[in-house]
Amino acid sequence: MAKYKIAKVVFDIRVDKEFDYSIPSGLSVRKGARVLVDFNRRKRVGIVVSLSAHSNIGSIKPIIDALDIVPFLNGESVAFAKRLSKEYSCSLGEMVFMMFHPYLRKNKRISVSYEASYPGGSDNSRSFSKTFMKAGDFRERFDLYKDKIRTMLTRGSVMIFFPTVDYLRDASRIIEEHFPSLAIYIHSRQKPRDNFENWIKARGAKSLIVGTRGAVFHYPSDLALVIVEDDSSPYYSNPETPYYNLINVAEILCRRK
Repeated sequence: MAKYKIAKVVFDIRVDKEFDYSIPSGLSVRKGARVLVDFNRRKRVGIVVSLSAHSNIGSIKPIIDALDIVPFLNGESVAFAKRLSKEYSCSLGEMVFMMFHPYLRKNKRISVSYEASYPGGSDNSRSFSKTFMKAGDFRERFDLYKDKIRTMLTRGSVMIFFPTVDYLRDASRIIEEHFPSLAIYIHSRQKPRDNFENWIKARGAKSLIVGTRGAVFHYPSDLALVIVEDDSSPYYSNPETPYYNLINVAEILCRRK
């Protein structure tokens, strides 16, 4: 770590730029972690996307503090964010912050037993298979793929997406019949603390994650299967910047796994 003297930091702003900050002696700064810096004369939380031995900027400010003992993102996550920022014409900072829980956007240390050190995907597109299923209602469709879920959970994690929270809650009753107390739910109507705890749990191994469109940015390292219910729903498109679409993001993600 001593060879790195410069941290390249991004912010949740529309300016697509990485800002150089010097790493003070004795401060441990890691890629994928949050730092507190002076940005436009204000203390602001940024995320380190890379480390460097030098900077081409003549005079740069030092990092005020490192907020995470371990990083919440790894190199693959940052690479995925870069790919999506190009896809949706937004800044890297905007997309990286989509992968962080709102709790982590505050100037606050949060200690959790998690480390983003898993091996990730690559920038090279890979083949993946898509299967379309049609049935009368969710119970009928779930009966068609529940065994596939059970099989894939022995290999890795499974994510099931729903267009609305009401739809998710109705479907959860059926999911719980077959996978009692196994599913991890992520949606906007949860209490903030419960949502954060589930966000952490979802990044574990062999998890069954059930969520709405934003949950796609909190994908686990061992993702093995993605299921999208009612894929034609307009609710899978984000109505504000970045204007992503869940189906498209999920396909890009699957090609990297």
